[in-house]
Amino acid sequence: MLALSAIFVSMCSLYLAHNSSSAMERLVKASSWPFIQLESGNTGEDRVTPDLAFIVSNAGTGPARVHSFDLLVDGQPVEQSNVLVRLLQACCDDVYTAETAEHENPYEVLGVIYTRPVAPTLIAPNDEVVAMGWPRTETNERLWQAFDQARQEGRITTRACYCSVFDECWRVESGELPVQQANACEAALEER
Repeated sequence: MLALSAIFVSMCSLYLAHNSSSAMERLVKASSWPFIQLESGNTGEDRVTPDLAFIVSNAGTGPARVHSFDLLVDGQPVEQSNVLVRLLQACCDDVYTAETAEHENPYEVLGVIYTRPVAPTLIAPNDEVVAMGWPRTETNERLWQAFDQARQEGRITTRACYCSVFDECWRVESGELPVQQANACEAALEER
């Protein structure tokens, strides 16, 4: 009887230890879970100045290792070099051609844009990266408005693939929830 009692107590102890271990593992993962949000807007930080921006923010509790980031027009990724010109040609070519026809350098019309690489980077919890920003000016107003209209219609979107420090990966697209679990970021992008 004593031996059976000892075996029973040992089994209970093993069960409790396993449950406690699983609970601790879930707690650690939850406290280091990244959650990337893809946003865009047409006002600057002061909420008054017209400024188109594409923002990647981490609303999670852990760092996000961003492996890929794309700007898309009508679901097709746009090459990142000379990105604003490529976006405008893809979404608003008639307005772009009309507005830049008399200029050798399209940036004489477009004005200043600012970009920052999003991938590969690490985004800390409660931090954000402005992937692209474009202030409206008198010179670029017609192009800016055409671009903003395409963005508001959902023609210009963003997508990213990111992982946690535990190599759990997700892919996210602007305007879509929930995020999609992925085996790895490379595989997630090949699925598209």
